Amino acid sequence: MVHLHPILTKKDAEDLFFSDATLHYLSEKYGDAIFENGVVNGTFFIRKFKDDSEDFVLAVMYKSKPTHHLIAQQSPTSFTINGKIDVPASSLDKLVGILSQPGAVQQWPVPLQYEIGAYYEQEEEQEVDEDFEDEREENAKDAHQERQEHSEEIEEGGDDEEQEQDERAVLLQQDPVEVTLSHQEEKEEASQEQEDEVP
Repeated sequence: MVHLHPILTKKDAEDLFFSDATLHYLSEKYGDAIFENGVVNGTFFIRKFKDDSEDFVLAVMYKSKPTHHLIAQQSPTSFTINGKIDVPASSLDKLVGILSQPGAVQQWPVPLQYEIGAYYEQEEEQEVDEDFEDEREENAKDAHQERQEHSEEIEEGGDDEEQEQDERAVLLQQDPVEVTLSHQEEKEEASQEQEDEVP
């Protein structure tokens, strides 16, 4: 299935042919030997022409130079190229299939052979996925740290509570009433001992 590229300026479209990323993509897909000296004739891609138009632009390498050809669908069963070349096809896929056959269309000089796919869009999606994964990992770390800090606060609060309970127990053991009675008993015992010592 032919991939439809987004709207590009003529310069951006030509730069796409000569980028290292494009050469790497083509070499991976079709073989290093074909592209060891650069992009070859018959390398192509189709892009949208304008937002408000149903026309397309076929960009193809011919005589080692990028060329651009306007494609318009004239009827459900035919396209025209540059307003001059008629091609009996009902879809872009069938149009490319016909133009890939040498001599199938008069006045069309170069068979379409190697399509430049949407590798750059895949790279952008991968970058987005990686950014999302990094953000998710960062959020997980922050959440873990917050749980740990909260747990430590609870433990510290528990220690304080235990300390308060111990102090409360000590205070309860030292009931002021009991302390007063004990002190009074000691005074009475001391007074009794003084009376016993009197001759």
